[in-house]
Amino acid sequence: MPLHLIYKKTPAGAEEMRTYAAGLHPQTRRVLILTDGITSVERIAAYVRGAQVEPLIEDLVQRGFIEPTGPAKSVDDAGASPMQKPAEFPGPTPAQMDAIREVVLYAVHSMIGFSATQLELRILECDDASDMRQIVGEIRNIMDRQLGGDVGDRFIAAVRAASQAAR
Repeated sequence: MPLHLIYKKTPAGAEEMRTYAAGLHPQTRRVLILTDGITSVERIAAYVRGAQVEPLIEDLVQRGFIEPTGPAKSVDDAGASPMQKPAEFPGPTPAQMDAIREVVLYAVHSMIGFSATQLELRILECDDASDMRQIVGEIRNIMDRQLGGDVGDRFIAAVRAASQAAR
């Protein structure tokens, strides 16, 4: 399997994220969570410790939870950035960054706990959209692991709502 391929969740995959009905192995679920239609298999593989990502991807494809969208675009192919930003999260304004920062800090304190000091510092110091996206993604992964995918979904919805409200 070429590592430059990109996969996206199917409606069945989105439903599995909400219901846990298939009883996926934790590594397989992690791959499903990370599959977003933007991230290449190569990048997803970095988050799957101790397992080969290819069989996990193949299992999710066979179950109908994900499907290929195509290869990742390189700078040479696209003539611009290697990957497109998701349409639902364009570059935020300073007011949006403040609103996002507030929601993310609240989530870290209330759901992860006050022991997440390093995350808090990164959030407070963050003024770059791509860095904030990375932090939000890390927090969502923590929430998915510790509290379940529905909590992570609500967190992302709150971040998007805060961003929209601050426009």
